Amino acid sequence: ASITRRIIELQDVLIRLAKDKTDQLYLAQFPSILPDVHKGVRVRKAS
Repeated sequence: ASITRRIIELQDVLIRLAKDKTDQLYLAQFPSILPDVHKGVRVRKAS
């Protein structure tokens, strides 16, 4: 039973990582519209 629980936990982590990666790819298509939430603090470019 503990092995099954371990597999479920690992799958859960993998699903979360895959979702994060998908979000990054999606947001990367619209760099000017949305701040990149995955990089933390957004630095405004000097104009």
